[in-house]
Amino acid sequence: MGSRRQEAGVTEDLDAIGSIASPPNYVGFIALDGNHVGSLLDKPQTIDQYRQFSDGLHDLTKDQTYAALQSYGSLHKGIAPFEIVLIGGDDVLLITAADIAIEVALAIAEGFESGSSARVLGPAGLTSACEKLTMAGGVVLAHAEFPIPAMYALAESLQKSAKKLCAAQEYQTGAIDFQVVSGSDTDLDEMRRLIPHRRPYTLDEMKQLLKYIRDFKAEGFPASQLQAMYQALFESEVNAQLASIATLGRLGQRKDKKQYKLLKDFFSHFGVKFDGQLPPWDADKRSALADLVELYPFIQA
Repeated sequence: MGSRRQEAGVTEDLDAIGSIASPPNYVGFIALDGNHVGSLLDKPQTIDQYRQFSDGLHDLTKDQTYAALQSYGSLHKGIAPFEIVLIGGDDVLLITAADIAIEVALAIAEGFESGSSARVLGPAGLTSACEKLTMAGGVVLAHAEFPIPAMYALAESLQKSAKKLCAAQEYQTGAIDFQVVSGSDTDLDEMRRLIPHRRPYTLDEMKQLLKYIRDFKAEGFPASQLQAMYQALFESEVNAQLASIATLGRLGQRKDKKQYKLLKDFFSHFGVKFDGQLPPWDADKRSALADLVELYPFIQA
């Protein structure tokens, strides 16, 4: 009975958070974990150093989580747009309103990385063993009625995907992967089977993706044209190229070239070289356009 009451309480919390989210009734489930931390556990030479490492790690994670929630989690209609599930060591599990989830995850990961040397590695005498600590994160954006265990499982899968990118970068940067859930499927590979995405993203790349989304919104970029290019991604490689080129062509004929330049800069930034290689594809036949359009409704202007 107790567990049922607790589950009901969490569900009510999700409904409340979703009620103040944008889009309405959507929440974000965030799972963050420090990279390569386990390999450092045998490095401290004394008990005092080990304690400093452990306490510093926990305090840094906690402080950066609270700082991010303070920045993005202001009360709305008397409701806090977040629920802390877990903060322990270098692990963070949060539920937030969907429209702050990516920013919160990014802020925590960036703060953890920037503060790790002075607050964790230095006091424990480990700066020679590791320059800095980084984080990998998974963010699920789903309807508040989507089962919590399924959100958690998806977030963990996304976190593992982000960790692979961190490993490829020799743990010199954190990374974030995200998934928008639009149905009942809970298998990440199956959900992504037909999506020509470019995920996961390093923290810097994610910041750039968010910046482009805000720039597109600020310029009043036609949502219908973004959607048309997005739909063409699922038709064929050639159809996607034709849709992107046609959109660039229409925008290029306008007197005001801001939207044309913005779209072309976006493609260029995410791997389209325009040297015979046509948008929206990069050299590996991936496209950040899918990520931009799917994340678009969840980023505040």
